[in-house]
Formats: sequence, C-alpha cells, structure tokens
Amino acid sequence: MKKGTKLIFAICLIAALAFTGCGGGLSMRPAYASENPVRVGFVVNVMNHPYIMALDEFARKQAAEMGVAITVVDPQFDAQQQVDMINQFIAQGYDAIMVVPVDITSNLPAYRAAKDAGIPIVEVGANSDGDTFELVSVAVIADQEQQGKSAAEALVKVLPGGGNIIVLQGSLGSSGQIGRDKGFDDYLADKPEYVILEKQTTDWMRDKAMTIMEDMLTKYDNIDAVYGHDDIIVAGAFEAIRAAGRDGILSVAIGASKDAIALIEAGDLTATVDQPPDYQGAKGLEIAVRLVRGETMDQIHDTPAKIITKDDLDTFTPVW
Repeated sequence: MKKGTKLIFAICLIAALAFTGCGGGLSMRPAYASENPVRVGFVVNVMNHPYIMALDEFARKQAAEMGVAITVVDPQFDAQQQVDMINQFIAQGYDAIMVVPVDITSNLPAYRAAKDAGIPIVEVGANSDGDTFELVSVAVIADQEQQGKSAAEALVKVLPGGGNIIVLQGSLGSSGQIGRDKGFDDYLADKPEYVILEKQTTDWMRDKAMTIMEDMLTKYDNIDAVYGHDDIIVAGAFEAIRAAGRDGILSVAIGASKDAIALIEAGDLTATVDQPPDYQGAKGLEIAVRLVRGETMDQIHDTPAKIITKDDLDTFTPVW
C-alpha cells in the first residue's frame, strides 16, 4: 500500500470511530452512546405499590429507548432515607435525579445540595411544596386538588341527596394525601348533607385499607360511600365490604387502574380519576435527559384530571 493510500485509510479509520462510516452520508453516533450514557437516579417513595411499579416500568422503557442508564432505589416511605438516597446520587455524580417525594418538605436540604452540584431534580407522580418545590427543576404531575374535586363531583352525581362518607387517605404528608383531601373537602364545603364520618390513612396500602375498612364497618352501620385516595385503597376496602355482606356502599377513587375498571364493571366503584403513570414515568425521564442536555423546560407539566365512569369503559384502557 502506497504512503498516500495508507494516509487516507488511517484518516477514514479514525473518523469511523466517531461516525458511522467514511464516505457519502456520514451520520453522528447517538447522543447517548452505551459506553458513556447519561446517568439518572430515580428515588421512588415506596416500590411495593402498583402505581409506583408502573412509574418505574415506563421510566425504564424510556431510558432504554434513549440509551440512558437509570438506577432506581426505594426508601420504603422513610423521608430521611429518601434524603440520604438523593445525597448518594449527588455524591456519585449522577447527571439528573427523579423523585417521587415521600412528603412535601423533607427533601429541602437534598434539593439544595443537588442545585449546588448543578444536578436537575425532576419530580414525578407527586410533588413537594414551598421552598422545597422552588428547587425542583421540573415536575411531571397531576393537579391533586383537582383530582379530589373531580372525585367529589362524581360522588355527588350518584348520591344527590347526600350521604355518610368514609375517607381512606394516602400517606400523611404526601402531596397526594394533602391535595386529594383538600379538593374533596372544598367541593363538599357548602353541601352539609354530605357527612364525612371519619378519615384514616392507609399509607397507600391495599391490605391496610382492608383492615381499616373492617373496623369502619363494625363502627358504623350507616356508611353510604367510600372515597379512596387511590384505586388500590378502594380495592382493599371492598374486600372487607364484600366479606361483611354490606351491599349498597358506593365509592370513588383516583388512579384509573385495572383494579378500578374491575370495580366499575362490578358496580362498586362509581368513578375513578385518571393519573397516567405511562406519561409521567416516560415524560419524567425524557425531561431529565433534556435538562442534562441544557434545554430549558417549563417547571410544571400537568396531566388533566379525567373522570372515568362505566360510560368510558369501551374507550379507556388502563395501563397499570
């Protein structure tokens, strides 16, 4: 091989390491090549809940499509452990951190540390509040208060004369619990014919909801409806209701899960309010990567509070 030919060959070989070919139509490698991917840490609130499992699934799928490395950790509803996990991702030099906050204020010191390190924080599925939220780069969430109002609106339609209500809450201090309580209470504030007999937290857990509902059924013989902060809670409550033979109790919930659709088909659940984990998980991951690339994004990406009833079952397909 002549010197000139060798030189041309060497130039093409070097170029091939950075591009897909040497010659017509060169194209750059993917922005997130496998040998040096963007790294995203994802700190959930608790993994053993179907909604969080779905968030995780859709975030991972989006990461795989984008060639992004994602690490998911579970503080098991421990606010301090969540702070520690965020700080660990910061110390390890992750490029972005996604968070489902345990409560609305606890992550303030970790978020400050992330900002100081230049690491964007993306909240998904739930959000923090006040000074803590000011440090969030982007939140991909639903309007929790509007969800609560929509659930109350749906309940009033099927109990137009009023009734006695049991409220089964999510984890106290979470944005879901606070917003879904407030929206529901605000909608019923000028309707004294609707009486909330009692509220109790289930920590979003189905088994705990069933146990609490068993106690409520023993305590009250005049329950007309149950409002659950999510579908899984109501599904647990109805295990107790069926076991007790207490027919005629209606319910509303939030989530639009497969459990909710089954309850609607059975006539137990009047309505559920959609909160799409596919959008929030995938969009949250995509936005985290775009922030790493230096793009400017709106702080809040909201999903509408769409009410799902039996009239929507032919056109609505649950994703979790």
